[in-house]
Amino acid sequence: MLKAFIMAGQSNMAGRGIIGDVPPIEHERRIFMLRNGNWRPMSEPINPDTAIYVDDRTKIRSGISPAASFAKAWTEDNEGSIGLIPCAYGGSSVDQWQPGTVLYDNMLQLARLAARSPAEICGVLWHQGENDSLTLEDALSHKSKLEHMISALRTELANPALPFIMGELAENHDMWPYTAVVNKGMHALCAETGFAGIASSSGYSIGPDRLHFTAEFCREFGKRYYSVYKAVLEDAAKQRSVDCNAM
Repeated sequence: MLKAFIMAGQSNMAGRGIIGDVPPIEHERRIFMLRNGNWRPMSEPINPDTAIYVDDRTKIRSGISPAASFAKAWTEDNEGSIGLIPCAYGGSSVDQWQPGTVLYDNMLQLARLAARSPAEICGVLWHQGENDSLTLEDALSHKSKLEHMISALRTELANPALPFIMGELAENHDMWPYTAVVNKGMHALCAETGFAGIASSSGYSIGPDRLHFTAEFCREFGKRYYSVYKAVLEDAAKQRSVDCNAM
């Protein structure tokens, strides 16, 4: 059965790395993406939420995201095939991902549609928070809102152990004064919530649009997402072993 992962959050998960700046990832027989309810061989951009082709490199465009290199790392470590479910939307706030909103409902419906293919929903790849880093009030409330969304999604998909992998925001960026506050909240959430992890954004690079991660960093970031995902699974397996031994 295809192992599927939800791509959710805002633009750095949708992908803004410039196509052509990195070699393509091609794995037609093992990496797929959801299109119109069907699994198609993956090609980038996976999550085209804005214009794909523009003349100026400094303009915002759909492009390379961390998801493709995450999927490649998964195939190097696992048998079978992987599918990516693109749901991310540039500029979205955590409020726009709360249960009952359009983005949340779209994510849930696509996950359920993918499961009919059939596919097993194995995790969520999440990168969001820049839009909540503009004011201290929003940054401080981000953690509780994200926690509520994770809990609701796990309940809706009947999987309380659904891995939820977040990515750190870029700190010290002129546009977002409170990214460190959001990052601190996400780290705390990982410590408090089971089956969750956070990928480091250390050494990040920003593209010519001066807003988004470069294609090169997205490739590296996806590998970090996979390492964290693998660690989450290993921690869960250790906990199950401890629980069984205690019985």
